[in-house]
Amino acid sequence: MGMIVRRLMLDDIYAIGRNESWLSDMAKKGFHLKRIGRIFIYFEKGVSKETKYRIDIMSSKEPSLEQLDVYHDCGWDIVTNSGSFYIFSADEKSCTTELHTDPIEQGFSLLDLNKRLKNNLIIISIVMLLFFGLIFSSFFLNDSVFMIKGQFVQQILLVVVELYVFYSVIKYYVAIHKLKKSLLQNKAIYKTRQLIMKWTLEKSD
Repeated sequence: MGMIVRRLMLDDIYAIGRNESWLSDMAKKGFHLKRIGRIFIYFEKGVSKETKYRIDIMSSKEPSLEQLDVYHDCGWDIVTNSGSFYIFSADEKSCTTELHTDPIEQGFSLLDLNKRLKNNLIIISIVMLLFFGLIFSSFFLNDSVFMIKGQFVQQILLVVVELYVFYSVIKYYVAIHKLKKSLLQNKAIYKTRQLIMKWTLEKSD
């Protein structure tokens, strides 16, 4: 086993096309994906290898053995996952079949996840309204100015944390919603990724 190195995760996991390209570039440099943490991505240092990656979003908790066998028969092996995002790899030179040959069908597979994220957004929006209601009411209903000043820093920190969580939920929902919409318009993720790489190469030339 080679040395494990970590790299800061600069992009969101749901930026599928960019992440697939980045992971392939890292493999060419000899860094092969092992697992994904909250902040860092962990690679195993080894020899340079041309590897292609695909990120598949699964609504269920984890793929079944039968599903993994089908993916393996198509040339793809599971590497790791981050929540609902499962990452598969294959040798660039091997003859593989894309995980999803029909973008529209893949888009329909995201309907359940999109619905759950929408419900989560509604729930957390209600919680945020109640939270801010309690925060602001403390300034008007509390007669002890000293107590308010003593709790001010703590309340500000709570507000910052809650706003960050709220922002993350919104960003996650919007990203999945846009991805679903794009797939339902018959725009394949891997084709978009190839177009981005082609544009980058032409620009550098």
